[in-house]
Amino acid sequence: MSGQARYAIIPTAALEDSDLSAQDIRILAALGSYLSSSNEGWPRQSTIAERAFCTRETVNRTLKRLIEKGYVEASVRSTSGMKRSNRYRVILDVIPESQRCDPSVTTDVIPGDHNRCDPATSQQEEETHKKKPIEDHGTKEVFEFYNSTAKRVGWIVHSKLTDALKHPLNARIEEHGAEKVMQFIEALSQLDWTWNGFNGNGFRASMTYVTRPRTFAEQFDKLVTSAPLPLLAASPAQKPVSDLFHAFSVLADHGQWLGDRYGFPTDPRHPSATYPEELYTQFKITKREAA
Repeated sequence: MSGQARYAIIPTAALEDSDLSAQDIRILAALGSYLSSSNEGWPRQSTIAERAFCTRETVNRTLKRLIEKGYVEASVRSTSGMKRSNRYRVILDVIPESQRCDPSVTTDVIPGDHNRCDPATSQQEEETHKKKPIEDHGTKEVFEFYNSTAKRVGWIVHSKLTDALKHPLNARIEEHGAEKVMQFIEALSQLDWTWNGFNGNGFRASMTYVTRPRTFAEQFDKLVTSAPLPLLAASPAQKPVSDLFHAFSVLADHGQWLGDRYGFPTDPRHPSATYPEELYTQFKITKREAA
């Protein structure tokens, strides 16, 4: 099927499912754009990721969640007993969990004759009809970490964690974990264009930019490694050391000394500099010879 689909059909139930993030819906729609009129197709996960502006790993995790919730079916297409590719099918007639009757109370209900349970007459618990709140998986901690980083490097600082900021942040935390998101923020802050702009255009990163799916798709795999950055584990008493580490890291990557922002005005390459030797060794920085 052509990759230039004009539209994609997805189940309305998915749009009303509070357990699904905006990223989940985008990936479901991207999948739907590659399916035939029978809602079936064989797109690669990397192809879906390209259209959804995310990584293939994110698509893999999301598809597993969509399959578990009944929005997607997957099976292996094979030839001569050899695995060829996954066949995906989007299920349009999905009954959301919040609308499903308790089988111990109402039996033999099928999608074709199902009506939404009436809370006034249903024997189900009232909690079934309540919308689940958005869970906090370290959202406030990451938000505070972003703002402290923003103040340090010159990004846009947000005074309040609004819903518009919280939803994409929660989605990234669900995908990668709070610690990895903080690693990503720290690594991104070391790229001078995020606070210095492009060719003097005045661009400064914001939380909206940092947490958008496209930013993660383009930068996450390149910037985040399995090794935790010292800044993430630093206590308040260790903060000067972490700031110095960050300044050395930027110097090694971009040749620019930012230590004066943190109270370290002397360039490490100057003969009079007296910074810890292990930082010179770790970042392969040498002092200039005295005149």
